[in-house]
Amino acid sequence: MRPLSIVELVAMGHAILDLCVWWLWIGDMESIMTGYIHDGQTLRFFIKPLPGVHDGLRGEYRPVLSRDRAVIVKRNGELFARDAGQAQDFMAKTVAGQIVSWDFSDGKTVLPVTAEVMARMHPLLFTRLRDIVIAYGPEDVSDPDESFDEETSAKNLLVESG
Repeated sequence: MRPLSIVELVAMGHAILDLCVWWLWIGDMESIMTGYIHDGQTLRFFIKPLPGVHDGLRGEYRPVLSRDRAVIVKRNGELFARDAGQAQDFMAKTVAGQIVSWDFSDGKTVLPVTAEVMARMHPLLFTRLRDIVIAYGPEDVSDPDESFDEETSAKNLLVESG
């Protein structure tokens, strides 16, 4: 077996570093790997920017349990059959209730996590956020060189209660 070259060692080091960054970004790796959601657990999310549409989004949310997801989907369907606006309001309030923190801004300041703010989000951004929070689809893979400053974000947030 031949010794590894410097280039191969550096590439291996980058791969290991990427894995470590990904592991730290996910948070509670054991829970993710087993699929068990601990009470009070939060997960980080990342939505890639869509040039000309939105700047992307980072934050933390509380995952929805399977039973709760089924209730949310059923209720949303019932509301949608009667009034699409009510269904959208319900989903915005539901998603807002799961978000712990985010970096969503109006270009000047981080906005509070509320259903009213979500109602003003670009529909493509809100749909991606809803899909992640309600477990319709996975988050985007983030650039490990970018960071989400949870402490600064938390200081700037007003989280809607109830």
